[in-house]
Parts: sequence; structure tokens; C-alpha cells
Amino acid sequence: MRADQLGLRARAEEVFRDAPLVRLVADSPRVGAVTGSAFADLSVVARDGNGVVLCALDNLGKGMATQAIQNMNLALGLPETLGLRIPGRYPG
Repeated sequence: MRADQLGLRARAEEVFRDAPLVRLVADSPRVGAVTGSAFADLSVVARDGNGVVLCALDNLGKGMATQAIQNMNLALGLPETLGLRIPGRYPG
């Protein structure tokens, strides 16, 4: 991996360190890996001074309903991810 790629990856890891439902993946993220889940898979690529962030998420799983549960958990002093760490249906 080149220096710019390592720097961008390190920055992404820093930014999303405390985001339990965001996963950084090495390759292009796949919608199938997050289908039916509250996870968002991200990958970052840096090349020739440009950066690209790719994200895959299930809008129904990572949409407003999940956000409401996440916020309710926080408001009630419960773990943020309570009831949300259900894996996607990938590969099938």
C-alpha cells in the first residue's frame, strides 16, 4: 500500500473508531454483506492525490428505524447497539 493510501486508511480508522455499526473493509464494499443489517461497510482508496470513499448499506436496515432504536438506546442509557448487531444475510 502506498503512503497516501495508508494515510487515508489511518484517518478513516480514527474517524470511525467509535462507530460500532461502521465497518472498514479492504475491498469494495458489497451490499449483500450488509443486507438486513444496521451496518455500513466503507472502503477508502487514495490515488494520485485524490480520495474515494465507497459505502454499502441497506437503507431499510440502516435507515430511520435503526436510527430510532439507536437513539432510544442512548436516551435510556442502554448500549448503543442493543438489538442492532445482527449480521447481514451474506452470502445468502
